[in-house]
Amino acid sequence: MPFGVLLLVAVGGLDVGWVAPESCPLPDLAAVTSGGTGAAVVRLTTTPTARWLVDLTFNKPFTATRRLEVASCDDARRAASALLQLGLKGAERFVSGEVTPEAPPTPPPLLDEPSPEPSVHGAVRLGALAHAFTLPDVAPRFTLAGALRLGVLELELTVRAGVPATFVAGPTDTARVSIWPAFGGDLAACFAPSIGSFRPAICGTFVGELWSLVGSGVTNPDSGTGLLMSGGARARAAFVFGPGFEVGLQVAARANLRRPVAEFEGTPAVSSGPFSLEAGGWLGWSR
Repeated sequence: MPFGVLLLVAVGGLDVGWVAPESCPLPDLAAVTSGGTGAAVVRLTTTPTARWLVDLTFNKPFTATRRLEVASCDDARRAASALLQLGLKGAERFVSGEVTPEAPPTPPPLLDEPSPEPSVHGAVRLGALAHAFTLPDVAPRFTLAGALRLGVLELELTVRAGVPATFVAGPTDTARVSIWPAFGGDLAACFAPSIGSFRPAICGTFVGELWSLVGSGVTNPDSGTGLLMSGGARARAAFVFGPGFEVGLQVAARANLRRPVAEFEGTPAVSSGPFSLEAGGWLGWSR
């Protein structure tokens, strides 16, 4: 590469020519040259492998040249300073003396800063689900959820309700059972990392629903309530847009631990299945 910039400086009794790229400036030579006299030229160049060559030639009070190869501009500047010091102590020291560029002083260790405490975040979600396999037909569920998140852990509590559905059942062709999942709750504990705007989660979930059971189409129809209790797992994926707006999808599979049964005069007519599958989505807000 070209030699770059040529500087001619006189420091005390020493005249120095400094030839180097503009990016590698002349070091402070005042402390290096104190008490000595002479003349020298320093040339700094780079190799094809991005290393640095230091060529220093003394012209007074003797004539001699030394070359060193170092890793960086800073090492080159330190090596040049060391060679100037050796030259001012005599030709023999300059020619044979060991040159080890001094490394910059090691900064004192930084004090360990305490890690910031994970902050608590909240979310509100409004959703709809398709509930299958518990009853003979797929039935909808509508949900309103609130969640608290600490780091990657989330606790979500959901209020849920369905719509009445009527099924043919009982001792006659006209007998019917109307089943209404009137009110329920869903408690979920989730591992919910954040990957940019993507929010995946895997949850353990427990659901309880209070069902209203009403018979019709018989001489003395009856009514009652039943309790559905189930537990299982849920997976979900959400994206956050703008200031906390959420859009998400979820799917859940649960075992029905307690199953309501509609009876006609002691004979079961409609009973819930042993497991359930739900899938749906939600819109929400989080912070």
